[in-house]
Amino acid sequence: MDIQEFWEDNKNVIMIVIIAFLVIILFFVCLGMSRSGGSSSSTPGGSSSQVPMETVDPAAQSGNVIETQAAPETEPPTTAAPAETETAADGTVFTMTNDKVKTTATVNFRSGPTTGATAYGTIEEGTEVERISVSENGWSHIRYAGAIGYISSDYVTKVE
Repeated sequence: MDIQEFWEDNKNVIMIVIIAFLVIILFFVCLGMSRSGGSSSSTPGGSSSQVPMETVDPAAQSGNVIETQAAPETEPPTTAAPAETETAADGTVFTMTNDKVKTTATVNFRSGPTTGATAYGTIEEGTEVERISVSENGWSHIRYAGAIGYISSDYVTKVE
């Protein structure tokens, strides 16, 4: 049997296998794009891009670890404990807060505490988020929808 006879006898099966292979490749390409956030962007109509669910905390990337020490149980503290801090990858120092804040406008959710950092997407006005820490230069380190990032402190108010 030569190649021409093989093709004629099996062309339907070969075409089905090729199409199945292409569908599988397309599936994995689309899956990869959805996990990386795709290339969607915010539009003036109010829609926003999706926030990735698997985000690495930039402070954790830089190796910064925050350790807490409890005061001895037998001695009450005589002075206020110093505020705990963390340092972002770019060197920005944040004071730990662990409070709830609400956005006062639609705000960019970023990978770092600067307007030059990658925007994961936007957070709509009135959304409550967990603020992990705050910097003196106007940034809040937050947790939103399972992701960790930064927003401008100018656009949040503390929830009582």
